[in-house]
Formats: sequence, C-alpha cells, structure tokens
Amino acid sequence: MGNLMLASVAGLFFSGLFYLVSLFLFILSRLNFIGLGKLFGYVMNLSFYFAIAFAVLFVLDLVTYGKKKARREHYILNNTRKKKFVVGLLAYNEEPSIAQVVTEFKSHPLVSKVIVVDNNSKDKTSELATKAGADIVVLETRPGYDSACLRVLKECLEHCGTNEVIALCEADGTFSSLDLDKFLAYLANSDMAVGSRMCPEIVDKKTQLEPAFYSYGNYFIAKLIHLKYYLRLTDVGCTYRAITPEALRKLLPYLKYRGHAFSPHMITEAAKQGLIVVEIPVTFKKRIGISKGAGGNYWLGWKTGWKMIFDIIKA
Repeated sequence: MGNLMLASVAGLFFSGLFYLVSLFLFILSRLNFIGLGKLFGYVMNLSFYFAIAFAVLFVLDLVTYGKKKARREHYILNNTRKKKFVVGLLAYNEEPSIAQVVTEFKSHPLVSKVIVVDNNSKDKTSELATKAGADIVVLETRPGYDSACLRVLKECLEHCGTNEVIALCEADGTFSSLDLDKFLAYLANSDMAVGSRMCPEIVDKKTQLEPAFYSYGNYFIAKLIHLKYYLRLTDVGCTYRAITPEALRKLLPYLKYRGHAFSPHMITEAAKQGLIVVEIPVTFKKRIGISKGAGGNYWLGWKTGWKMIFDIIKA
C-alpha cells in the first residue's frame, strides 16, 4: 500500500481544500466583491479534477488493500498478570498538579516505581514530587517535549525489573492511574499500547482537544498513520502509553528528537521495527494549570500538525 494510499488521501484532502477556497473566492468575484473571477474559476475546475483523480487512486488501492497487506501468522501472548509498572511522568512547571499525580500513581497497586523527569521547571515541581513520594526525580536540562520523553523512557528502562513494564504519562492531571489496568491487559497481546482521547464518553467536555481544530486535525493525522502502517489509530498526540522493556530496548535506538511531534514518531518507528501496537481508549480530564504544549497554542498546534504530516510521508 502504503505510500500510494497515503498520497491519494493527502492529495484528495488538499485538492478538496483548494476547491472549496477557490469556490468561495469565485462566488465573491461574481458578486463583484473581488476581481480575478476567471482565475478562481480555473483553479476551482482544476482542483476538482485533481480531487476526482486522487479519489480514483484511493478506491483502486483500497480494493487491493486486503491482498497487499501481509497478515501476521502469530500474535503475542505475554503473561502480564504479575507485572507491575514503572511509571515515568513528564513535568514542566507542574507545581499545581505534581503532588496529586505522584500520590495517585504511587497508591495504585500495579505501580512499583514512579520516576519524574523535570524539564527545567522554574517552580517547585521537583521538590513537591520528592515530598509526594516519587522514587526518582531527575532534571532534564535539554528543553522540549521530545527531550523529556526520551529521558523518561531511558530512566524507566534503566530502573525496570524483570517483572515490570513501563508506562509514560504526563504530570498535569489529565490522565488517570486507573487506566493502567487496561494497559496491562492489552500488553498481553502487544508490544506497546497507546492511549486514545477520542472516546467522548470518558473525556471531559473542556480539555485541550475541545476545539475542532485539534480534535479533527489529530484524527486526520492518525488516519494517515493508519493507512500507511495498517495501525488502527484515532489519536496521535496522546502521551499516555505503556510498553514492554524488551520492545523499548529495540525501539530506543531509532527514536529521534522530533519536538512536539515525538508522540506519533514513536508510534511510526515502532511499526517500522515490526512491533505490535494497539490503541485503547483512556479517560481524559481537564488539565490542572496552564497548557505548555501544542494544545494551548493554535500557531504551535498548526506547525506541529504539519511536522507530523511531513514526518509520516517521508518515513
């Protein structure tokens, strides 16, 4: 498949976008609000034909989807009943939430260790994490979401025992420790389980994903990964995930610094290395404090979205 279906979907999206924009401008020109009516009409017709062409390519590739997809002859069946979690928390200026989050995860019966990576916080994040009972608190001096993710994954792997698996989460209070039970169940049949915040029944009404710009854009990028790597995804930006130490050892050498696009980068690299990745719905709450990521800034969200798209296409 992969690239043909991916290219046809992207082409259909952008040609459709050009068609709608040119149609709007053409109508304005016919109403004498603006000029260049012939030019907009030409672009509208051209983009329409391109949209038809890309739609045909998509249908042709979809028809042969099942034939071209290599089916696995086996599946993983890990014994996860006695496993416990080493939980890695990303933290940047999380003074309002860090103590609550650390306490919640520490009190969960499936958690053996909580590791906090402080990404250059200017407040008392590290101090409060230690007081709340975090087993390890380390400072990551290189700024950025990707730097914090890589550091916490390495720290968790270093301190992970033979009967433990690894969970990655944020310290802003948006995620629940109770979902660890679901992650552990799905790790019995996978190498990595990633969370999805796209199930409205278990998501708060006011979160970073509330604007349609974020939720639909996130879903569109998830579908690009779905098409290229045959992964059933609905959410590419969810930090909350769990992975076996064996899978992480295999994956770490391929993980790069990708800014706020690190989350889908980790998923696509896992797929490229032949790891089994499944997605599960997780509860998602309104964060405590102010968002520092792409969810709190439209311009950053726009740039991050395009970076994700380009990374997926060229991967």
